[in-house]
Amino acid sequence: MALAGRETLGSRPSPQQRRATLDLMRDMGLVGMGGAGFPTHKKYDTEVDTVLANGAECEPLLWTDKRYMLGWPGELVKGLEVAIGVVGAEKGVIAVKGKYRAVVESVRSAIMARGSDAPTMEVCELPNFYPAGDEVSLVQQALGRTIPELGLPLDVGVVVSNTATLCHLARAVWAGEPLTSRLITVCGEVRRPAVVQAPVGTPMEDLIEAAGGVTREDVTLVDGGPMMGRVVPRDAAVGKTCSGVLVLPTSQPLVQRKLEGADAKLRVARAACCSCQECTEVCPRHALGHRIYPHRLMQSVAAGITHDLRAYLGALLCCECGLCTEYGCPLYLDPCRMNIEVKGLLRAQGIGFPDPGATEPSPFFEIKQVPASRLAARLGLGRYLGEVPLLPEPLRPERVVLALRQGVGQPCRPVVSEGERVVVGQLVAEPGGAVCAALHASIDGVVHRVDETAVTLRRDP
Repeated sequence: MALAGRETLGSRPSPQQRRATLDLMRDMGLVGMGGAGFPTHKKYDTEVDTVLANGAECEPLLWTDKRYMLGWPGELVKGLEVAIGVVGAEKGVIAVKGKYRAVVESVRSAIMARGSDAPTMEVCELPNFYPAGDEVSLVQQALGRTIPELGLPLDVGVVVSNTATLCHLARAVWAGEPLTSRLITVCGEVRRPAVVQAPVGTPMEDLIEAAGGVTREDVTLVDGGPMMGRVVPRDAAVGKTCSGVLVLPTSQPLVQRKLEGADAKLRVARAACCSCQECTEVCPRHALGHRIYPHRLMQSVAAGITHDLRAYLGALLCCECGLCTEYGCPLYLDPCRMNIEVKGLLRAQGIGFPDPGATEPSPFFEIKQVPASRLAARLGLGRYLGEVPLLPEPLRPERVVLALRQGVGQPCRPVVSEGERVVVGQLVAEPGGAVCAALHASIDGVVHRVDETAVTLRRDP
């Protein structure tokens, strides 16, 4: 199967070769590893002029993408070549924060080492701001193209892929390796922060132990970055989209806001919102000209009125980056959660944005960008900043829990039974629909449990 994908390198594939490569992506279990986990074979089933590799890694504390680019730049470039061929693009652009000079030079060297017949590639050095990795902001910053309201990069001729996804795409095409492991940053209240290579389904407790264990007991785990990550229980397992496990004090204000319920947030908003507009001023989508107004939504929800329909409909444009909450609001309210709640209610009732259209960025777009270091200080995370080393040896967990839903789309269907022996890379669940990718064993062992949500494997003794 891997040979079908190799033929896309350095040339335009035939329709048959292209279809074979897309099928390979599905069968190798590839999904977007930096966001919602959209199946890669569906994302690449299109035609665009540019493939944009997202190496911005804008969330504070995370070092996962940087470690991929430092350790496996050749795989990144090979994966990008495959993507360029499949979507018929003219070029590929790798977006990296210019602050990380070693990463920039690593990627540039890998590009220079290619053959003369390789497709056009370049590195775009990004400023160190949040949310540089948001694809709408990224396309604007790297390519100067403004994605319309409710639009996608496809609308301006671009496909965006996380750098980790492209590295694993190269492994699938060149070595026939399914996606069974990934790099994950483990930091915060741990003794030795590290980037670890862990099988998909590894319990987070195992990652924390590999990082030296916790430095205090009253901690909460966050799956992902501090801004967009979600609180998870101590017995949670990592999935294909997990880029980080943050171990943070439960008393930390950031954590408390994540734990607080929507009703409590509404009560506080009613009592305290001063309509200062700071939440709207820092909104990256508002800076791109999108008609989203968090301060007006907060006013309307707090007062229990609905006459400002544009404020409510603007919630549908929210990218959920959290800047309005964690950086904008001087009273520590949560406009982001209000946007998410209202967006969910509107979608549940089938209400969409009535007139999405093209927009123009604010002339102050770049001035409005929030420096990542300043954001980390505002979050109270400054003591956790710093380069995070890569552990040299992959983890070997005794048990993995493979969730049947590894991103957006349909869940997988198990094809193994309890008691069955499996080896790494063996198919354990097939795609459950068109928007789904396969799931494979990430350790050698025995199928311990199969239920409607996961396949659990235990390592051979």
